Amino acid sequence: MRELTQKEKTIIGISGLIISILVFQKYFVAGLTGIIFTAIYAIENIVKIYYPKFNWFRQEINYSPEIKEERRKEFLKIYNDSGIFTYNENGFSILTENKAENVNWQSIKTLVGFKEDLYAVDRICLWIYLENEMIIKINEETKGWFQFLENSKTKLDIKDKMWEMTISNPAFEQNTTIIFDKENRTLEEINNVK
Repeated sequence: MRELTQKEKTIIGISGLIISILVFQKYFVAGLTGIIFTAIYAIENIVKIYYPKFNWFRQEINYSPEIKEERRKEFLKIYNDSGIFTYNENGFSILTENKAENVNWQSIKTLVGFKEDLYAVDRICLWIYLENEMIIKINEETKGWFQFLENSKTKLDIKDKMWEMTISNPAFEQNTTIIFDKENRTLEEINNVK
């Protein structure tokens, strides 16, 4: 089956528009819906006759090399930012509610990753369980998130170095996962400890 030409598509769109106008006189909602959709279809195809690369719905954005480089620099700035964390040889301090908490890497008992469903998107989060029973929650919007992940992967015995990718699928499910646990406990055992 051959593909229709732009002129043929335009004729179909205009024909559909005429039919929709006739239907509109008797059936308001159905006719109006038809008028809207066939008018859009006809107009898009008329414009494509004169501007073949025009596409309202599937337009690709080709960034210039300068814009691509600028976006890469912006990402690297965020990626390399320590944010609310300050690192030292044995651990880090984290700014929580205007107060700095000092944390030794050895005092981390457990890391549990999960996703929060924000309806349109998910947010990857991390619970940090400390030996002093303190729990810190951070997420991918926390300033310094990327550097914390990089540091924790080198300082702790984290098996899955790509855990945030593992948690991200499937979408809109919590996907609670133990990232690190000193005692190799299950999630149920961790949750039962008070």
